[in-house]
Amino acid sequence: MPPSILMTGGTGLVGNILLSHFLKKGYRVTILTRQPIPRLVYFNPLLQYATLIQYNPTRPGIWQDAIADNNVIINLAGASIFRYWTPLAKAEISKSRLTVTSRLVEALAFRENTGRSLLSISGTGYYGDRGEAVLSEQEPAGRDFLARLAEKWESLAMAAAKFKARVVICRIGNVLSLKGGMLPRLITLAKINLGCRWGSGRQWMSWIHEEDLAEAFSFLIENTGVNGPVNITSPEPVRNSEMMRQLCRYVQQAPFLPGLPAWMLKIAAGELASVFLSSQRAIPLKLQASGFSFRYPTIKEALKSLS
Repeated sequence: MPPSILMTGGTGLVGNILLSHFLKKGYRVTILTRQPIPRLVYFNPLLQYATLIQYNPTRPGIWQDAIADNNVIINLAGASIFRYWTPLAKAEISKSRLTVTSRLVEALAFRENTGRSLLSISGTGYYGDRGEAVLSEQEPAGRDFLARLAEKWESLAMAAAKFKARVVICRIGNVLSLKGGMLPRLITLAKINLGCRWGSGRQWMSWIHEEDLAEAFSFLIENTGVNGPVNITSPEPVRNSEMMRQLCRYVQQAPFLPGLPAWMLKIAAGELASVFLSSQRAIPLKLQASGFSFRYPTIKEALKSLS
């Protein structure tokens, strides 16, 4: 019998990628959303094929009862990090992740969860700035803002294991998709001849093609022996300079400048610049050891498929 899936944060980029994939596979999907349902369906007709429940993620409510009707919970909730990191913004970024995860685990605590899986999103930002180190899932957390937040977030999700749920922490790299996220922004820069390296350009970037992302989630749902943290990243991370070089080839435009200095990025973006300058060379050790095969392992193949 196909799995029944409940998603929080299911109307963002990752949620939309997964929804399309799951519906094609015949999964039954329920999405919890804070937004007015008619408006969501108007702008994304695909949502009419899912069950939509409006909820307030900061408070307990009847929405938690929907967990009993689904055997897979996918927690994607979290406010965007792509803004100037004022104290208020940091508080919102943190609360949007920690509160929803706490409420989900709270709901699981009062239900029999044998056979139920919680797949909770995280990111390769968990590792912080790690230079040349090759990062498997066993590496410790970094110490910057995103790393400390990810460590707390993951810890809250892992608490569901105490209530007999299988927990998978999905540390996702930068998602390559033309539907949103990082890639359209980078393409825009490359088209106006600003597709140059950031800082030294030697920092490693972990990424994942949208199709491999969707297949990885299906794989994790179906392979119940996999648990704990899992890097959902291509097996071939690239340096920032190589990423930008491939993007320039993709749009057939050469950059005006050899690079954007780190100090310029820090002035323009503040602490957020750490996202662009930090080095995370994450590898999907658990996925590959479990038998998962990537369709687009290299950045060149990934970009070509999106043209």
